[in-house]
Amino acid sequence: MPVHAYTNWNKRESDHEEQVEPFRKYFFICESANTETFYFKKLIDLRKQLRIHPLIDIRLMEKTEEDKTVSNPKALIKFAEKQKGITENKLDQKHDKMVIVFDVDIYKGDLTKYNEIIKLGDGNLLAVTNPSFELFLLLHYENSYEELIKPNEEEILRNKKTGKRRYMAALFTDKSGINPKENPAVGDLAANIDIATKTDFQSVIQILKRGDLDSFFENLINKNINKSESVSESDRRLKIKNLFAREKSVWMIGEVLEVLVFFGLDEKALARWRSRNPENQNFILELAAGGMSRFDYDTIAQVFARCQAAKDKEGKPLSSAVAFVLKSLQHELTAVSNRKNARQSASESAQPKRFRDIDYMEGIERLNPDGTFVLKRKTEGR
Repeated sequence: MPVHAYTNWNKRESDHEEQVEPFRKYFFICESANTETFYFKKLIDLRKQLRIHPLIDIRLMEKTEEDKTVSNPKALIKFAEKQKGITENKLDQKHDKMVIVFDVDIYKGDLTKYNEIIKLGDGNLLAVTNPSFELFLLLHYENSYEELIKPNEEEILRNKKTGKRRYMAALFTDKSGINPKENPAVGDLAANIDIATKTDFQSVIQILKRGDLDSFFENLINKNINKSESVSESDRRLKIKNLFAREKSVWMIGEVLEVLVFFGLDEKALARWRSRNPENQNFILELAAGGMSRFDYDTIAQVFARCQAAKDKEGKPLSSAVAFVLKSLQHELTAVSNRKNARQSASESAQPKRFRDIDYMEGIERLNPDGTFVLKRKTEGR
């Protein structure tokens, strides 16, 4: 096989313990054969200590043989697509995700080429580190943002070479004493992943416990010191509408959460609700796995409008009424299914009844060439 998948999913102490299948698998493909590999292997080893959601499996695809030198983002995406078709990888294309990790500094500010790669990688989870993975590693040290990153912001963003290394790699080595491209000890930093994200995001441990790796890699690994431009309300609305316009049955969890927040729920209140019990976590997973694809933009908007009206009467804010809104969405899912079944039944009843092998010939007066038939009329006394 061209790759080796590193995982410790459901590792059992003995053969007498039950083997459980994961709800979703995340297959990691990394640009570097060393730095990222050292880190993610350790992260996988620490999954129980970090209390990563028990139904989520993380697998590192280690490139071997002729694929070992694949590192260009475009080649990585093609490599990922190739792996999807290999039966031995056991990748469920409806539920599982390919996570492709690469540095943005390879494009040297060429936004056109960068956007081409983002478009090419659609359908995968692109974990783009800016400017390089060493920035993410540096965040694993307490107070590193305030003491090292913020004061050197301009130099980090330029990330020019200083001698044989780029500025970000040299800054990390000066702090850690580790050459990340050669020393496997860099993987030990995975134990401090909570420190790496606490500056701007809620605890990554809480996110991993909920199994929300979509948000983890879209928001946390992509963490950088770029000042993002504000997005207008119309742009946000267009983005949400485009999510519903896709011919796609499975959503990413991050997309589900984005929709819920867009229509009015508070992000922190939603996170608290999800962390309360497994049932809440599973409902979001169910929405991602197929529930959202049964809605359209207008239906979701109507549900939120009804919820808003109800909360206005109570004099309470909608933003914190997470349980109320999610229960309303659950009821709407049932209503959508009922309406679909009713339409299907009405359509079937409007069509001429067709003769099948399981029908009986008795009572049939005439079979038509197209397979329909005419029933004999019942008469009095017969």
